[in-house]
Amino acid sequence: MGDGGRVRAVLVDDHRAVREVVRACLELDGRTDVVGEAGDGGEAVVVIRETRPDVVVLDLEMPVANGLEVSAAVRRDLPGTRVVLFSSVPDVSGRVEDTHRVDAFVRKDATGLSRLVHLVADLGAEAARDTPDSSDLRTPRRAAS
Repeated sequence: MGDGGRVRAVLVDDHRAVREVVRACLELDGRTDVVGEAGDGGEAVVVIRETRPDVVVLDLEMPVANGLEVSAAVRRDLPGTRVVLFSSVPDVSGRVEDTHRVDAFVRKDATGLSRLVHLVADLGAEAARDTPDSSDLRTPRRAAS
């Protein structure tokens, strides 16, 4: 987490207007700092690696690399970072969460946007609790033997 216990988030969506609305809602809520944005999956991987956020909000369908491909890169490179898929694609939530190890799926609609704001703050706080030192490189957690 960033200064003052605020969650650090990156927004990834190929529609600038969606990123602007999500950013505005997160900023109004006051618990999250948006530390980066990307408009496609390739750019997303670079921004996420540079900013090392607590939470990444990903669109599912994007150019260059889709949300599932970006999620796989996040899991590999920054396993302590939480991933939320924010998409209008119907009927994928449970399948996507189980198969691709994302932390949550939120529908891209008015109800989902409200849920997303609270979820980002909650997941960011969870990420901070799971990472003993916020300056560490977020090494993978060891599985129980």
